[in-house]
Amino acid sequence: LARNLAVVLTSLPWISDQAPYFQVSRHGLALWMTTPLFFWVLWPKKTSAFYTVLGIVCGVVALPSLFYQNTGWVQFGYRFSLDYAVFLVLMLAAGGRRMGKSFWVLCVFAVALNLFGALTFNRQWQHYPASSTHHFFQPD
Repeated sequence: LARNLAVVLTSLPWISDQAPYFQVSRHGLALWMTTPLFFWVLWPKKTSAFYTVLGIVCGVVALPSLFYQNTGWVQFGYRFSLDYAVFLVLMLAAGGRRMGKSFWVLCVFAVALNLFGALTFNRQWQHYPASSTHHFFQPD
């Protein structure tokens, strides 16, 4: 649980002093880094029974992957989040929060970051060092 929570919540890219300067742990990036739009789920404008049920279902679906024996290992983002991302997107819609300028700025950031991942992952391994454990929170 601790290792999976560390990846999904705290795993960030880092700047190296050698080229390539932008590097990512092979454990992947935190969910809020690859999809910052999910922050809007935390502060809905309105809640309803439907919103609450979506949150519960999201938690129930996320729980087994959080207790899984590994983090998904070689990945750009937290791959297990795909199991419950549909519920987070539905919560975004059901929350009724206005998707203003900051939402769209974060949307562009997410697309740019994930485009970087799509272009480099499994192609340019210099951005994904084989031994990134010293850059990743190791709870054990």
